[in-house]
Amino acid sequence: MLVRGGKFESVLPPAVGVKEVSVADFHLDRTPVSNAQFAQFVQQHPEWRRDQVAALFADTEYLAHWSSPVEPGAQILDQPVVRVSWFAASAYCEARGGRLPSWYEWEYAETTNATDVSLHDVTWEWVDDFAGMLVAGDNRQQSDPDALRFCGPGGLTMEHKERYETLMRVALLSSMQARYTGPAMGFRCAQ
Repeated sequence: MLVRGGKFESVLPPAVGVKEVSVADFHLDRTPVSNAQFAQFVQQHPEWRRDQVAALFADTEYLAHWSSPVEPGAQILDQPVVRVSWFAASAYCEARGGRLPSWYEWEYAETTNATDVSLHDVTWEWVDDFAGMLVAGDNRQQSDPDALRFCGPGGLTMEHKERYETLMRVALLSSMQARYTGPAMGFRCAQ
């Protein structure tokens, strides 16, 4: 569905002293990708089967809940696909001629009620730029060996701390690596 762009205040300000973010019009799936949809993709792209995917692109839990490497099982066909890596989600969207939404696009659709998109489902969702969400503004700090410090300083720069569920999504995404999967980690596509 078409999401009309606009301006909003993100929980992740784009720069010091800047609170508003502009988002252009974009299309977003109404619902997360289902197991049935992802199974079709896996059958057409066997490199994304759980028994063939390269370890570089997915951890050992990738699609582990499916009944076979190409079949999710009848009872979960219509449920959102989970236990997919960022790499797999990105490849799926690309095969459909789309992409993963950016954080700002996802947050804009969720926050402003710009659509009737259900964004508070039981799944967490990958976004295209998840890896840069709590990165320090000073690139001299990027190689800081104390990787455990990222959450505290990042949290101090966040806005709208009352939007707990959105802040939790930021924390989860910031802790992920692109090959990680999770029992509630799904996605939807944008264009």
